[in-house]
Amino acid sequence: MIVNVSQSVTFNNIDGWELTSVEDETGLGVVSDINSPSFNYQAQTPGVATLNYKVNGGDLESMSAIIVVINGPPSPDNTPPVAKNIALTTTNDTSVSVNLADQVSDTDGDALVISSLISASGRFSLNGDTVTFTPNGFVGVDQASYIVEDGKGGFASAYVVVNSEDSNPLSPNSPPEAQDYSYVLDVNVLPTWTFDLIDLNLISDADGDQLTIENIYSTDGRAVKVGATGISYTPGSFRGLDQFTYTVVDGNGGTAIGSINVAVNDSTPDNTIPTAGAISITMSDTELSKTISVSGSVSDVDGDPLEIVDLIASIGGVNVNPDNPLEIIYEPNGFVGEDKFVYVISDGQGGLAMATVTVTVVPSNPNPPVANIVQIETTPDLAKTVDLSAYISDNETPTSELLITNVTSATSPAVVMLNGQSITYTPNGYIGVDTLIYTVSDGELTDTGDIVIISSPDADHDLNANDVSVTTDAGVTVEIDLSSQISTSDTTAEPLILVSAVGASLGDVVIDDANKKLIYTPKVGDYGKDVFVYNIKDSHDPAHFAQGLVTVDVLPPPPPEITSLTVSGVPTIGGVLNSNVVCTTCITSRYKYNWSINGLTVSESSNYAYQSTNPDFNIRLEVVGEDIYGQTTAEYSVYRVSITQKIFSTSLTRNREENNPRTPVDAIGSFVAVKNDGSAVVWGRGDSGDASSVSAELADGVETVYSTEGAHAALKSDGSLVIWGYDGTESSRLGDYGGSAPNDLPMGDEIDEIVTNNNAFAILTKDGSVVTWGGTSLNGEDVSSGIKEIYPKFGAFAARRVTSSGLSAVTWGVDSLGGDSSGVDFSKGVESVFSNPTDFAAIMGDCSVEVWGSNRRTEASCITDVAATFGAFAAIKSNGSVIAWGDSNAGGDSSAESSQLTGNVVSLSSTIGAFAALKENGSVVAWGRGELAGIQDVGGTAPPELSSVTVDALYSNYFAFVAVTDRGDLVSWGQGSFGGTAPTISNVKNIFSNKVAFAALTENGQLVAWGNTRYGGSAPSNINDGGGIRAVSATNFAFAVIKNNGSVDSWGDPDYSEVPSLAQPYIAIVETSIAP
Repeated sequence: MIVNVSQSVTFNNIDGWELTSVEDETGLGVVSDINSPSFNYQAQTPGVATLNYKVNGGDLESMSAIIVVINGPPSPDNTPPVAKNIALTTTNDTSVSVNLADQVSDTDGDALVISSLISASGRFSLNGDTVTFTPNGFVGVDQASYIVEDGKGGFASAYVVVNSEDSNPLSPNSPPEAQDYSYVLDVNVLPTWTFDLIDLNLISDADGDQLTIENIYSTDGRAVKVGATGISYTPGSFRGLDQFTYTVVDGNGGTAIGSINVAVNDSTPDNTIPTAGAISITMSDTELSKTISVSGSVSDVDGDPLEIVDLIASIGGVNVNPDNPLEIIYEPNGFVGEDKFVYVISDGQGGLAMATVTVTVVPSNPNPPVANIVQIETTPDLAKTVDLSAYISDNETPTSELLITNVTSATSPAVVMLNGQSITYTPNGYIGVDTLIYTVSDGELTDTGDIVIISSPDADHDLNANDVSVTTDAGVTVEIDLSSQISTSDTTAEPLILVSAVGASLGDVVIDDANKKLIYTPKVGDYGKDVFVYNIKDSHDPAHFAQGLVTVDVLPPPPPEITSLTVSGVPTIGGVLNSNVVCTTCITSRYKYNWSINGLTVSESSNYAYQSTNPDFNIRLEVVGEDIYGQTTAEYSVYRVSITQKIFSTSLTRNREENNPRTPVDAIGSFVAVKNDGSAVVWGRGDSGDASSVSAELADGVETVYSTEGAHAALKSDGSLVIWGYDGTESSRLGDYGGSAPNDLPMGDEIDEIVTNNNAFAILTKDGSVVTWGGTSLNGEDVSSGIKEIYPKFGAFAARRVTSSGLSAVTWGVDSLGGDSSGVDFSKGVESVFSNPTDFAAIMGDCSVEVWGSNRRTEASCITDVAATFGAFAAIKSNGSVIAWGDSNAGGDSSAESSQLTGNVVSLSSTIGAFAALKENGSVVAWGRGELAGIQDVGGTAPPELSSVTVDALYSNYFAFVAVTDRGDLVSWGQGSFGGTAPTISNVKNIFSNKVAFAALTENGQLVAWGNTRYGGSAPSNINDGGGIRAVSATNFAFAVIKNNGSVDSWGDPDYSEVPSLAQPYIAIVETSIAP
């Protein structure tokens, strides 16, 4: 393997560094090819290798170590164990420990041993299964690696990463925050996942400091840094559960650690990835544990048995029930509140799914006791004892078990004594209003209440203060007129005076003594029943006092209402989806968001950077809104994702009647994008590019599309065909290309295959009959039974037919183009059929070849494969040699190259007038000339540089060849302006072509096009902005691609290179909780 250390080396104030040495101190492998910043390591013996490496730069030197876990070859008898990364935070004066036994597992149930701990700093120590980090004043991030063994040759390693913060920083700084994240990746859709921590709302800084990734701890280097806050994750051949840890710094000494958990899937036709749903439960803190079943929330369409294979990031304790693989045992361990964690299920066939479990642990004693206001009236020499049990209560605790824990002191000279649930107030001559506060407790929670005492000179007075009750709306001030509520019969005692208002908790009270009013204003955000005491006195000296009770019923406002909850944005991978919430009384800063896909929470922010590689999973957004009074409301909306999965195009049929390839006349190409929701989107030229007449039928259920050069036939899931395009009517000025089908077409379960040529469709049914329509006539041929296979070509069809004497052929279409096969001896049976624009060539049962159409020929040699130009054929014989026949100007004469074509030829390619043969040793032989509309060079002469390379594959268009070498480089030849001059690129994976241009796709998904710049040879400048190319399609003169982020692009013929918006990814609402 190649090891690159660049992600592990950081440097400042030097120009650069160089890897100077690597040594394997364990001798378990061989180090070679040290070429900074990488080297090659060949593992030879199972075990744990320590590779010590040294880097130099700016007259400085540094050393570190690389740990390589070497497992033996895969064995059905033993699966290596699994070890998880651990992230811890402490301060520079506090040690921290963790039990590694809780972080390792083994599917075989083998007894695991933590065999070693590797710490470059020496701050980590291992005692049994427990690792301890002792900072000794260290501030920063430190890490160690631990090794676990299963005793059967299986090893695993993981990191322990510790953020040691300064317990007494010199300058104030809020450290950044980093969140964990869980993601399900389908490598068949997205080979490399590139994302930004900021876009996913995973990192933040309260001070607004600019954050950067300091390091990534990833097994086998599958995750690497991209820019300041980006990460690129490439699983390569890895499938299963993966984890990597990242650290971010704020530039001011602050650090945070987060972990990313990835379930790496590879969807295949043989196995569908299972699904998992979110689960929410509530339990009491008095329960020691709770068993959570996921069986009702998981499913697998293949019927595979499912099991929980991992539980990620919980506060409480979580374990899989050993007696039931679909049950989780949750233990709160003293935690009270909301706990969220992720469960991972496996179908045992490589399919994984994740979903979120929310556990709300509610306290058994959620409500505090209640302490009501207490009124006492006395005289200066009269002590009063009050039993407070009449004023206290609790929902969970009997009154007799409540405790009065405190009473504030009385105003001197008065004193107060507490005795159990009673108090005794002794005035000791005090005259006036005294207010005390008492505290009641249920043993955990407390409340306080007011004790309002009036002490008058004597009890012989006629001063009255009535109790009053009023009602007001929340937030609305109310005036309480007491003029009629206070009185005295002693005229010498007037005027009466409002002294105080005591005990209001939900509002503020202002005394207007002049008007004998209390002005009560509810506090912002409060409502309910408020009770307080008002006190009055008369004008005697000393004064007498009286008190009354005021009850204010503050009515709650209407609860908040979310009247609209929508999502906007484009669901390309990395595209930002935004929540749009309408709630007139909600506080924006208090919104709580939960975005989930297939049960897994993917964001808790107002937006979500879309990442899902399975567009068939809906996006669910739930928002909880809250008003200033703490009233809440919750609504949700569910959106489906519409994304193009396949692009079909009008067929590329070699047509010799096109006499000017430089300027395509009446080019009629079009594309059909079939989306994951079964809808089809059409764009392009003419009738084939206009599906408005069948748009309703293309709205759903489309599975695949068959095309001629000017028409399409969409096969739907119900077996029906939807057909449109040029149909030969007067309005269809270019003729009949099959745009109108006959009545009573076969349905899907009756269809064996559908084939097309340039202007007609042919359906082979399972009973061996053929139904055909379009511009290629049957000419009276009987194709009602016995047909085994159909072969199309320009202007004609040929079919293999089963007869009583064996396999023969039947043909129809233009006679001179192969539609007339009379005179051809099919008695030897037909094995396969090939064609060029003018002729058919059939390989017979005895390996000989029969040719008919514009030319008639019998070739007795035993043939295994045939290729064609516009006027000639070339064939590979059973001994690997090549013969050619037909128009010598179009490659029909290979005599000049015959000495190079005597054997070992493995494949043939062709342009309109030349052939190229690829041989076993990677050499290429080319011949032919092909003169068409003044174009002389169509690839008949191989370039000299081919002699110095080894070719792995050959491709061609009408006018040029391109060879891909074993190094992934390109060599091209032929008409330069039509693709004969390839760009300098490497690591080419595949080549696509239309008639006049090529598009190369590299191993990392990047695309490069060349050839005719107007008709596909010049790709848009942003063609590689979507994280790579997933699929490529071509018409005669244009290309279309699906990018890895789900977006669609096309280029070439300017009349249909603009992609309609409906072909691009979009979201559409399917469900909402908001009533219409």
